[in-house]
Amino acid sequence: MKILCVTKHFYPENFRINDFLYALAKKGHKITVLTNRPIYPYNFHYSFKSKFYSYHEGIDVFRIPVIFFGNSLFSKLLYFFSFIVNVTIISPFLLIGKKFDIIFTFAPSPPSVAIPAIILGKVKKTPHIMWLHDLWPESLSLLGLKKSNLLYRLISILILKIYKNCSAIFTQSQSLKKYISNLKINKKVFYLPVHAESNYLNIKKKRIIYKTFNIFFFGNIGFAQDIPSVLKTIEIIKNHKNIKWIFVGEGSMKEWLRKKIIEKGLQNHVKLKSYVSIDNISQIYSDADALLVSLKNNRCFNLIIPAKIQSYLASKIPIFAMANGETQSIVKKSLCGIYCNSTDHRKFAMLILKFAKLSYDEKKKIGVNGYKFYLKNFTIDIVIKKFENLVEKVI
Repeated sequence: MKILCVTKHFYPENFRINDFLYALAKKGHKITVLTNRPIYPYNFHYSFKSKFYSYHEGIDVFRIPVIFFGNSLFSKLLYFFSFIVNVTIISPFLLIGKKFDIIFTFAPSPPSVAIPAIILGKVKKTPHIMWLHDLWPESLSLLGLKKSNLLYRLISILILKIYKNCSAIFTQSQSLKKYISNLKINKKVFYLPVHAESNYLNIKKKRIIYKTFNIFFFGNIGFAQDIPSVLKTIEIIKNHKNIKWIFVGEGSMKEWLRKKIIEKGLQNHVKLKSYVSIDNISQIYSDADALLVSLKNNRCFNLIIPAKIQSYLASKIPIFAMANGETQSIVKKSLCGIYCNSTDHRKFAMLILKFAKLSYDEKKKIGVNGYKFYLKNFTIDIVIKKFENLVEKVI
């Protein structure tokens, strides 16, 4: 197939769309990518030299100019808007004479990234498929907007029009599929799971009985991750000095957490590390005894599988989850760790202390359970095969 992928995120940014497209290219599909220069994480500086055109891993990559000058809300809004406008204007001329079997949009959030792809699909009379990774328009509530708010209603109308004008919508979880299907504006809604990159496979962990038990958190340190509840858990078990907490990543709550660590005298219990590229991630994972995922109790988070879950499962390291919905369900089904409801920091602390007392072999078995679940559900081969089968239904 000839596939045009529209995405705001591509190499060298760490997103699953990279491996996904590499795998399609290796299977003989002709891939063209419309993207922008690397920007995310917003406060991370890339040494990568961005060119308008490049050929990367068998993929034609076009980087459309966008406006972005910092981590402010205004800058982000300009970035989103300029991507939509510039791709819409430039792509029809850029792709004159080029035909595609499908146009595929990678939409982690928000789905407005699909607007230029929908327009281009109509111009070229080509089916457009969106791979949706977030709950919209519900996510607007996280910005403090109520459904009665005029701005909420206007954006909701736009989002629903985007859904309606897709030839098909692929969702990253079964719960999200059900939500979109219940909107009854697009009959072709299918579940397409997310894989884990190969970097998370075969993490080498030495069989050494360490004096410390290291709980690692990877990814965005923000509002959604309910960092205050995690901090309460840390405070409850701070007298167990062998238990250490390491946060690896960036986000809006990182500075808040840094200040609270000092304020509460937890410097010997908690360490904050900067964003780590995926090429170096295996070295960090090898130090982990458990992997933490926490989410606020909100419908927007309950229906979504955090991208880190597939990575955690593939690593063979036990998962500690303080979350509801899809996240808790996966940990429960796979028997790969401990779990409790969102914000239940007291129960979470109790479960952690109980787990830490298990033998090495017991902990290892629990981690392997997660890996087995990954092999049955989230390998790149499974995802690619499902994608190809679903596309056949659409075109």
